[in-house]
Formats: sequence, C-alpha cells, structure tokens
Amino acid sequence: MNKKITTFLFLISMFWYVVAITQPLNIEIKYKDPNSNEIGPEKVSNKKHTLNLSEKFTDLKEFELKCDDLPVDHTLEITAVGDPPKIYKGIAVNEYQTFSFSKDLITNIITIVHKDNNSQPVLNGFDFKFEKKKENIGDDQTKINGIAINIGLKMNEEIKKYSRGLKRTRHGLVGRNENEEDIIHIFFDQYGNSLLGTIPQGIADAQYMVHVLYPINTKGKEYISYSINKTTGEFTDGLVIYNSGIKNSNGETHASFEKDYNAIQHRTFELATSTTDLTFELIRTSEDENGEIIKKVLGTYTIKMSKVYHVSMDVGLLKTNLSNPTYNLVDMPDATYKVVKETDNSPKGVVTIMASFYVSPWVLSKKYLFGKNVPKYKLWGRSFLDDHEWWERMYPAVGVGISDRSFENLFAGINWEIARGLCVFYGWHWGKVHTFTMTNYIASETPVTEKQFEFYQNNAWKRSSAFGLKLDILVIRNLFGSDSGF
Repeated sequence: MNKKITTFLFLISMFWYVVAITQPLNIEIKYKDPNSNEIGPEKVSNKKHTLNLSEKFTDLKEFELKCDDLPVDHTLEITAVGDPPKIYKGIAVNEYQTFSFSKDLITNIITIVHKDNNSQPVLNGFDFKFEKKKENIGDDQTKINGIAINIGLKMNEEIKKYSRGLKRTRHGLVGRNENEEDIIHIFFDQYGNSLLGTIPQGIADAQYMVHVLYPINTKGKEYISYSINKTTGEFTDGLVIYNSGIKNSNGETHASFEKDYNAIQHRTFELATSTTDLTFELIRTSEDENGEIIKKVLGTYTIKMSKVYHVSMDVGLLKTNLSNPTYNLVDMPDATYKVVKETDNSPKGVVTIMASFYVSPWVLSKKYLFGKNVPKYKLWGRSFLDDHEWWERMYPAVGVGISDRSFENLFAGINWEIARGLCVFYGWHWGKVHTFTMTNYIASETPVTEKQFEFYQNNAWKRSSAFGLKLDILVIRNLFGSDSGF
C-alpha cells in the first residue's frame, strides 16, 4: 500500500514538473536607441520571436534581460553572432542583467536555452531577433530645417511612453503622481488635437494634467513654446481644497522643457483643481524671421465637471422599538379604587427626514487601514461618474421625526443605498417619552391616588433601536409631482 502511495505521489510530482518546464518563459527585454533613450520593456516568448526597431537604428550590440519566473539556480544560456554563451542566473528576486555582444544583433538569431540546476536543457527555450521595421514616408511626414521626421510614428512612440501605466476610465486616463495622488491626463499634439480620446467628462475636485507633444529640431535655433491659459474654473465656497502648491487663479501657465527627445518634445501643465467647469486655451508661441514673438491660440477646451456631492436629504419610514405610552388615571370596574391605565406601549412607525453624509467607512478603511489607492474626492464625497462600489455605499445619517414635536425624536445610524435613491437604515432612536416612575407600580393593578398620579407622571429621554427604508427627496418629488410640496 505504501509503495502505491509513493508511486502515485512521484507521478503527480513528475506531472507538475513537466507542466512547469513546458510553460512559456516570461522574458522582458530593454534596449537603447541611438540617442540613448531607453525602449521597453518588451516581452519575448516562444510565441513572439521578433522585436521591431525603427529605421534610425544602425546597429544594436547590447540589451538588458529579465525573467521573473525563472526558478532559483536555473539559468538561461544566451548565444548570438558567434560569441561565447552569456549566462542569466535565476535568483530569489530576478532583476535586469545587461548582455553585450561583439557584433550587430539586428536580423541575427538570438537563442535562449533554459537549463535546470543540473545544467540540463529544459523544453521551453526559444529563438528571437531584432528586426528593423520599414517606415512609409507619406503625407504624415514633416520636414523641419531639412530633417525628415515621421510625425505619426514618433508621436505614437511618445504617447505610448507617457500613457504607459495609465488606467482608462469613464472620466479619462488616470495615473498616480509622486505623492501617490490620482491625476487625470489629457494629451494634445502640436495642432491642438486631442489624443487618446476626446476631452473627458470632469469630476469636481479631481486633479488634471495636460500633455503637449510636438516636433522640434534639436539642431536648429527655432524657438517654439506652448502654454496653457485657464479662463474659467474655480472652487465653490465651503469646499476643502486639496491642490497643494497649485494657485487657484485664471491666467497663463508655462511649463519648462523636460528632456530632449530628438524629434518630439513633451511638456506638461498641471491645472488648478476646480469644482466648476474648467476652460483653458492651448497657446503656441513662436518667433518669426524678424525676432517678433507670435502667439496663436490653437484651441479652447472645456472640461464639463460632474459634481461631487457631500450630503443627500431623504424621507423615511422607520420602525422604532422606543415606546411612548399614554397614562390615564381610571376607576376600577368595581369602583373600589383608582389605577393607572397604560396604552400605546408597542413599537411604532415614524416618518423622518434625514441627512446622509457621503463619507463611507469602507472607503476610509480601504485607504487608511489597507493602503489602497482611493481618490481624495471619494473619501469625503460622491461622484456618480466615478461612484462608490455597491458595498461601499454605507453612509452615516442623522435625522428627526416629522411631527409637531420633531426635535423630540432624533435618529442616528448607517444608511446603505441598495439602489439609486433607495436606502436601508439601521441605527438609534432618541426620543422624549412619557414615564410613570412610581415604585413597585403595576399597570392597571396598583392602587394610585390623584396626588400620586400627578407626582410620578413625567417625561424623559430614552433610546432604542430603529430600522426602516428611506427614499431620496428627489424620488418622492418625481413620484408625486413637483407641485406636491416636496
């Protein structure tokens, strides 16, 4: 029996070993163009054998390689152009390693052989190569001082570079800045055309970054500059401002050159946070032959802001376990003495008006307990364009009963929005109720005099639980019509 179990376990382990060694390797390659700009990482595998290079490459003799899933003590043996094999060794945390060769690698086969810790070849090795991709020089080619640049190809390369890692959402391309804050990115070309989509629908209090990519002649003396002029957009009074270091004013914003990209220049402009529609102009500044400065507005753009709401008003019907009995001094049926009759001592329904504050405990815990990425406007507000998840829509709520004595019935608890405008409430009810505090008193049994009745009858604040449903006031108004008084 033990022998069968041992054999079975051996076969299972061999099966998983074969599966493991035949899985495609996850290999990433990085290399530099003739201007020492880093390209990559790009993946190669037994399904992708070719890395395409632009026509500007004349030769390529060096690249960096990393393999995240290479087991510890396994190796990759890399051979090309007749050089001795280069060795990449798997460690606990695999990193990029640089491999240099004596001859040009372009169009030459590069062979990767995976070997185990006994230096035996594993089945998932493969070949790959670098190959120049010919570019069609057509109508999208622009000449600057005699230098021909394929604007479409170069622009695509730079857009991919700066949009890498951005998340596409209903409200634009979202990434994180150095302060771990969400930034929404908008891209324009040299003519003011919006790249990677149209101008997004805005979210009040969100931060926006404008990118402008345009061709330049790095060897010439032509002066070209771009700037952003914000014409509208401001904060609403009473809102907390989180645009640290950004001046909230209209006017022109300039950006400095970040880096020479040889043919395409990239500049960024951070817009002031706004709660109203944000309008800005993209301005191109150049110098004519006589040294005169020429400014041209390429376009005017508006980010239509969706509001971030902080509170909503609801009307609800709650069942409360807090009783408010009525006490009456009455004669016993045989008229021998008087007793106190207690009525209306059961749970009851209360119509309330309540305010729900859009500060979700789940969202706060996700941010501050678990360190998750949460936009600031979600911490203390709610945007229906970028709404909370259904299970996050639990909000603190406070309210009063709708009656002649509203402030004698107070409520506080948690609202859970199960559908737009419909909430389930659970919390506490504080109410001012009638009491009769006579010692050893039993309703309808204990003899009570008129003086005792007057003395022990009183009012007191008590607390109990409450549960019920609530509707947004706008829903009620739509149900009953705008002239219903709501």
